Amino acid sequence: IRTIFQASFWEPAFLDSNVTFSLDLYRFDQLYTDFSRTATGGGMSWGYRLTPQLHADIGYTGEQVTSKIGGLSGRTDVPIASLFTSGLTSALKMTLSYDSRDDRMFPTTGWFASTTAEWASQYLGSDNLYTRLSMRIRRFVPLPLEGVLRFNLVGGTIVAPAGRPVPLFERYFVGGIFNIRGFSRNSLGPQISIPSSSDPSSTLSGFNVGGIKQLYLNNEIEVPIVKAPLNLRGLLFFDIGNAFGEGEKINPTDMRMSFGWGIRWFSPVGP
Repeated sequence: IRTIFQASFWEPAFLDSNVTFSLDLYRFDQLYTDFSRTATGGGMSWGYRLTPQLHADIGYTGEQVTSKIGGLSGRTDVPIASLFTSGLTSALKMTLSYDSRDDRMFPTTGWFASTTAEWASQYLGSDNLYTRLSMRIRRFVPLPLEGVLRFNLVGGTIVAPAGRPVPLFERYFVGGIFNIRGFSRNSLGPQISIPSSSDPSSTLSGFNVGGIKQLYLNNEIEVPIVKAPLNLRGLLFFDIGNAFGEGEKINPTDMRMSFGWGIRWFSPVGP
């Protein structure tokens, strides 16, 4: 599903000041349901800690992106080549975040909130053009028996200049363990009906084109099963959300819902 090569550097107190600095170099290969995306590039950002909890930064991302039909469905012979583009994404990003969590790895109380504006423009030399606004709000509430009640609200919208489509590989694809659990990966959101092959007599099938808006809420209760050093935790969850296309409003009646249970293991080399 994913192949990732990434090198990151993060300096939280540049020259012993409130200035922060980060640098990333990466190559991502990712399979979506009906297409694949390859991105090679990097990013750099400078920030400033306004208070111990409030942080603002501005950054730049430059990456060469290629998309082509295929993906997890394995379909390669469908007549929609116009959806698949390649080119440079050159974007500025501004983020304001607030973090009052008591612990980064195992928070039991506090808030984390962030809002981000991203602008990929021809004035920056970008071939892929869009403006994206996104936000995330997380809340942690302590419970008896060392349990934690967690809320995670995520929203976003992306638009392109007049006469230009939002790039397929920048749209919102939801479903799966990283956002709305209980559904197949990237299976939710808008679809179009296309021939299943280039044969004129072929039947129509759904093609997931993603949304230009997304909204979802994760709710869960997490309790420790076995403490350190094993760090095994159990959880009950309820998720609700969806992605929405052009001309669609975020409608509560169109939200998809799921509930269930899970186990998390924070191993010595990461979660």
